[in-house]
Formats: sequence, structure tokens, C-alpha cells
Amino acid sequence: IKTYTKEEAIEYAISKINADFESNKVFNEEAILDSRCINLVEDDEKYSITILTKLYESIGEFIKIS
Repeated sequence: IKTYTKEEAIEYAISKINADFESNKVFNEEAILDSRCINLVEDDEKYSITILTKLYESIGEFIKIS
């Protein structure tokens, strides 16, 4: 079992988001513009972290119908 400080847990959560985004990226222009922790709830056993991430991401290619 890994243990984390609050700061390490936030850093790990953001790194997971970055890694997942990079592995699913379709175009080089896609990018993570900003990631920040907006909420952290702590109990005796875990942290629940909410990360807000601003992306520049392709959602698909659309073909014009004539």
C-alpha cells in the first residue's frame, strides 16, 4: 500500500490525468491548458480529490453534407 501526503496525492492525481490524456491524444495540437485541485476531502484512510482540467481537445471530425 502506498501512502501519500496531501501534496503528493494531488500531484499524483494530476500526473494520472496528464498520462491518460497523452495516451489518448489524437492530434499534436491537443493540450492540457491547466489543471488544479478544486477540492480535497480527507478522512482517516483516504483523500478524495477533485481536479479541474482545462483542455484543448478534438471531439471529432465532421463532414459537410451537400
